[in-house]
Amino acid sequence: MQNLQATIIKNMFKRSLEIGIDARALQNYHRYRGIGQVLFSSVEALAKYDHTNDYTFYVLRDSLRDFPTLNPKFKYKIVVVPAPRLGIAGVLDKFKPSSSMAWVKDVDIFYQPDISAGLPKKSIPSITILYDLIPIIFRGKYFPRWSFSLNKKCYSRNKRAFAARLVYWQQLLLYRKAKKVLAISEASKIDGARYIKHLERHALARIKLGSPRVKKINTGPKLTKKLGISKDYILYVGAVDFRKNVLGLLDAFESVKDTGRDIQLVLVGKDFGLTKEQSVEAELIRQYRLNSKYKTDILMTGFVDNKTREYLYKHAKAFVFPSLYEGFGLPILEAMALGCPVIALDNSSIPEVAGDAAILIDSPDQLSETIAELLDDPIKAKELIKKGYRQSKKFSWDTTAKQLVGYFYEASKQ
Repeated sequence: MQNLQATIIKNMFKRSLEIGIDARALQNYHRYRGIGQVLFSSVEALAKYDHTNDYTFYVLRDSLRDFPTLNPKFKYKIVVVPAPRLGIAGVLDKFKPSSSMAWVKDVDIFYQPDISAGLPKKSIPSITILYDLIPIIFRGKYFPRWSFSLNKKCYSRNKRAFAARLVYWQQLLLYRKAKKVLAISEASKIDGARYIKHLERHALARIKLGSPRVKKINTGPKLTKKLGISKDYILYVGAVDFRKNVLGLLDAFESVKDTGRDIQLVLVGKDFGLTKEQSVEAELIRQYRLNSKYKTDILMTGFVDNKTREYLYKHAKAFVFPSLYEGFGLPILEAMALGCPVIALDNSSIPEVAGDAAILIDSPDQLSETIAELLDDPIKAKELIKKGYRQSKKFSWDTTAKQLVGYFYEASKQ
């Protein structure tokens, strides 16, 4: 970190950099996921901190509606770019960046927060973010298996299997072309060194993410009535894919209810509002709920705005994060910053984020017992809330912005 700050100070008195940022993740489906959250918060912090360099944002539509509020001193312009082609054709386009990303020009450095969107030609130094390599680590779950048959159903499955593998092979190659690959946790950095073959050691670095800025929460009882909340509740915020282990949380919730505790489970996230055609995992969760004897106490809100989400954190009896693997785990920090006790599994990057401010368990089998114990121990809950506030303050988006600027200068000189 000291080296990065020295780099910033050394270069502040030299010419400013022209920095290009692919901001399309703020305008597509990624805005509901970690990639969009990281981009939104880091751009907001860059606008507050860096008034030296000039920024170009590449977007799908000429609108700042999806952007954070930008400091008036921040120097930037907006460039609208063509929408990428879909399917395998779009994946193949990324192998020829000189044509697919020809709109990246006249910049000293290009920042790509979403490696799946591609990198420009090699003459433009690029920095990208490594969130995780979960589809590689859990390839048996994320990559469909080949089927040696010519019937229509198997052909369709083989096509999906080929497309999925092609996407991740392509991403691993793109990481190797970047000047800097910034891992969001030590766990992700270790995975990067292990799974991205021939990635030069000096290219892989660590960047710290931040904690949400908490504002005054004015939402009240009308909201809880609207969402169907009528009693104490435990909360989950996030996606529904396999490694999130939401079905394991539902099993744990049923076990807690079986003990006679009058509690609700609130599931928050865009995936909980998707149709059957859009998400198989979400449909499995909906079917579980429909068949549950406690279905009236399992609430699925779908996507909610920031104020609603913050209110739900603030008033939950516990935030339960049953994930089997995380590149970072931003919802843990959100919960802590908003005064919600956290229960999570002890794996991957989660201990880095949670520190000693959460109850970390070794196995999903311990979820129900741990939830029940926390519900019965208000003193423990208050202790976790106090520790959580302290832990969340260790993470700052301002630090993220300063690190990014340091890496911009560093990569532009290599």
